[in-house]
Amino acid sequence: MSSASPESLWSSPQPLTTPEEAAATPAAGVSRSGVVHLLYMQGSDIYHRLCAADEWSAPVRVASGESPMLVVVGETVHAVYAKSFGGNYEVYYIKWKDGRWSLPRNLSFTSGPSTLPQIASAPDGTLHAAWADTSPGYSVIYHAQQAGSYWINRPIPSGRGSAPSLAVDDTGTVHVVWQDREGSASAFEVYYVRGDGREWSLPQNLSASADSNSLAPQVTLGLGGVVYVAWQEDYQGRSQVYASYTTPGGWTVPTGLTQAEKSARQHRLAFTGQGILHLAWLEGNQVCHRYVAPGGILKPVEVLATGLQGVSDPVLALTPGTWDVHLLWLSGVPGGRVLTYARRLPALRFRFYIPRVLVNQSVAAPDLSLATPQKPATT
Repeated sequence: MSSASPESLWSSPQPLTTPEEAAATPAAGVSRSGVVHLLYMQGSDIYHRLCAADEWSAPVRVASGESPMLVVVGETVHAVYAKSFGGNYEVYYIKWKDGRWSLPRNLSFTSGPSTLPQIASAPDGTLHAAWADTSPGYSVIYHAQQAGSYWINRPIPSGRGSAPSLAVDDTGTVHVVWQDREGSASAFEVYYVRGDGREWSLPQNLSASADSNSLAPQVTLGLGGVVYVAWQEDYQGRSQVYASYTTPGGWTVPTGLTQAEKSARQHRLAFTGQGILHLAWLEGNQVCHRYVAPGGILKPVEVLATGLQGVSDPVLALTPGTWDVHLLWLSGVPGGRVLTYARRLPALRFRFYIPRVLVNQSVAAPDLSLATPQKPATT
């Protein structure tokens, strides 16, 4: 499988930090007006930067904590992060509006460590969060929902596992995925539920790969409310990114999105309002990107950069409306690691389209199986 030359599509990779700053765990989102917001760790603190008109602001310390995640609603940034206080990790929420950050609010309030928080917004602006919590003595998935000025959190029934991801569709239905395994000798599988915060479906195993680990699931939404879930499948020392999505008859057979002959990891995915799926991931020391065009056609792989001492933590974000692609990652360099940024032209330019499709319309999902081999059945 050949790789495309990205020179005419991507800006030159731009370092945003120095090796001495040792940036870590970046997260990014883009406002309605096209402002890129970035959160990242430096030491035990979280910093915020924004990019408007191709100019990055100076870093501003936001809070003490780790693993920040954010979602941008209009021009407001909503973020969650984990912080150890009094010997226990809790999940905190903060908001950036009109140039100011709010005071942190504890969302978890549990006796066990709450880690790896995620955040998403419903179309009406209602915020939802998910995280992993070990209060019962094992890891379970919690969901929290904003209710006016309050947050309500509950564990998801039968939601045993870690590494959650969530998305909210036009009807307000919350879709949550995570990884878990039956026992210490079993392989990890990917599980999915949907609900309204009070009632949830039973967990459904999407990966069904008893002989290989299915890790780091991510969920996102396509046109017409189609639910996409992608994960990293590790088998015999090599990994590939697989995806499955909903159809009127259920879930599709998982299909590969990355190059089968190479090992892929740390995938990130996002949909445009045109129904184009963008995917970023790492292969060895390379940062890669591709997108799925209408009709399920996988476009060639674009290699953005190669890190001499490794790359990690890619972040993918899209500009609402214009669908410019923003990609950040950490590059290993002598003396530390550098947070790097590049921007790509939209996949479809100079075309008129309707940005939102009602969920009750009949919309055909891109058939990824047209372009990629289906995952072999496990015996």
